[in-house]
Amino acid sequence: MHLHFDPKAYERNLKYELLGLPIPTNQIRLQNDAVPTLNLPSNSIAENSAALVNRETRMERRRHKRLVHDIEREGAQAESSEELRHAEEIEELQRQLCGVMRERDALLAEKKGWEKERLSLHEQLQNAYVEATARARYKLGMFFSSSQVDFFLSGAPVRCWTDSDVSEALTLRSLSPKVYRYLREQKKFPLPSASTLHRWVN
Repeated sequence: MHLHFDPKAYERNLKYELLGLPIPTNQIRLQNDAVPTLNLPSNSIAENSAALVNRETRMERRRHKRLVHDIEREGAQAESSEELRHAEEIEELQRQLCGVMRERDALLAEKKGWEKERLSLHEQLQNAYVEATARARYKLGMFFSSSQVDFFLSGAPVRCWTDSDVSEALTLRSLSPKVYRYLREQKKFPLPSASTLHRWVN
């Protein structure tokens, strides 16, 4: 059991030394810092220590290499995960953009439909206005001169009375000056003023 240790590597037992008795096997104790030096293999302790150091160095290098490999692998995985996340974000943005484009196209189509309907209604309104004006001109023309009809339809004052306008006004005024004034001043009928009639007569 203790063939590799020098006798000095054991703890002294003063009790048995003083009595001159051999130390029992179960009482033999190695010193805490005892190192085997006897009956060792051909390699020296220094060589064994160097081999042990080399072995530990190689193991440390392998551990370092594994650590570097793990870090590189985790970095690659993180980079791949980041690229995947960016790809998913881009895909989501493209999907949203397609939705916005579809909505824009729908709004443009709706706007085009409303514009077409507006133009159609405008055309109908213009046609209705022309027809209504023509009917009104025809009805009013049965009782009034063209100048008076223009006044009724446009609201613009008559700037130049025709001979026909003045002649008809004189006929109406001769029947009843009071009615003439009432129609001209109260009802705002387009009739020549008294001064205009006077100048025409003279």
